[in-house]
Amino acid sequence: TNIARDMNSVSNCLETKGEDTKRIVSLLPSITEIVASLGVANQIVGITHECDYPPEAIKGAKVVTTSDITPYNMTQSEIHEAVCGSLLSGQSLYGINREIICSVRPDIVFTQSLCDVCAVSYPVVLETCAKLIAGPPIVVDDNDDACQISNGELCPDVISMEPNNLEDVIKTFHVAAKALGGLKIQNRADKVTRDIR
Repeated sequence: TNIARDMNSVSNCLETKGEDTKRIVSLLPSITEIVASLGVANQIVGITHECDYPPEAIKGAKVVTTSDITPYNMTQSEIHEAVCGSLLSGQSLYGINREIICSVRPDIVFTQSLCDVCAVSYPVVLETCAKLIAGPPIVVDDNDDACQISNGELCPDVISMEPNNLEDVIKTFHVAAKALGGLKIQNRADKVTRDIR
């Protein structure tokens, strides 16, 4: 599994993240399931519009992505045209809602860079997170609670999971556990992967 921690090179973030609770954004349904299997579903604060399992992972999490594809309102032909057009123009089919991702204040963002048709493109993820770090302060109202994010205050690590085969998929459990820190989570990854094998 290739792990990209590009946000550390994009930003001059000096915050040190401890091994305590992390606020997690998952930009792929499979990663949401992996993180939940590690016993930290309650730490997931942001998910994609496609995440629907497990219930404990999506309960209370905010949808941080947008999509140009609406399968309930589009024919298969229209979806095919949209996907092909997006690939030809180099545009992502998916986006990230900056205000929502800001409001959930992630410590870590799990994503992938293998397929721009499957999820938010990796460059869009990096660009959005870089803007959160370097951009002007913004205020987001959420249930009457104001969240002010200014330079350096929000510094999510971006971890790209890129499995190419079944063994790499199994390794993603360990990559996630290592990123989340803590011996308990790493032991849980060992148990889950032993059970899979």
